[in-house]
Amino acid sequence: LTLYVNVDLDYNVFFPNVFTPNDDGENDMWTGYGTENVKEIENVKIFDRWGELVFETNNIPLNEPGFGWDGTFRGQMMQPAVFVYVAHVRFIDDSIRKFVGDITLIR
Repeated sequence: LTLYVNVDLDYNVFFPNVFTPNDDGENDMWTGYGTENVKEIENVKIFDRWGELVFETNNIPLNEPGFGWDGTFRGQMMQPAVFVYVAHVRFIDDSIRKFVGDITLIR
């Protein structure tokens, strides 16, 4: 007897497209969110409109804003603008998916 099991993993990962790093305790950090099917964010890079890398981090958990971007670059608060991110996310089946989008920083 052979039994085949097809596992359909949920690859839903959400990266907000707006955040407000103004130290009011709400929406102050930017990070990714997902389900228990995600192992970690392997790498995320954030670029300004000229293509300069303003933030990069590796091997961070999802759903943990404290590991994300606080809206600073070289110790200075960034002005309101639109940024682009590229994130590589590893799932529990060891597959890696790429997510790309934009982030609007509002003060």
